[in-house]
Amino acid sequence: RNSRESKSRSRFFRSLLGYFTGNEAVVTDIVGPGPSAIHRTASFVPDYEFQESSIATAYEKSGRLHVYVGDWHTHPAGALRLSRKDRSTLARVATSREARLATPIMILLAGSIRWELAAWCCYWKSQFGPIRTKKISTIDMRRYSSDIPESTEAKIPKCT
Repeated sequence: RNSRESKSRSRFFRSLLGYFTGNEAVVTDIVGPGPSAIHRTASFVPDYEFQESSIATAYEKSGRLHVYVGDWHTHPAGALRLSRKDRSTLARVATSREARLATPIMILLAGSIRWELAAWCCYWKSQFGPIRTKKISTIDMRRYSSDIPESTEAKIPKCT
């Protein structure tokens, strides 16, 4: 297997930074996985130190306005649906004091030849739980094309 083919079958991950306004999460910045991240076909382990540092730097540069709003990753040769681990991750973020984010967003890009993209959020069914996830959007993939300037903002419907 060549290096390019091997890479395309590995999971790809990015953290999303931005802000919430009205019924949308506005993504203004994307943080990479870090140099020590581990990419596998069925799993991914980010470089936590790199991500925390990069997110903190972006937060400060934005005047403390742009925060972590969620993440996006791929399911190479997989279906466009959250795995049990994805749902668990959303719930863990929603209940994390450090994240301070009750409704995190997860964007998933899935496929092999034909790729599909959609977003989910995590929300509380009631004040005391349980936490649920729901699909909130199918996203125009052109927003994430390398042709689009870095200043382009992606708007994602917020969980309501």
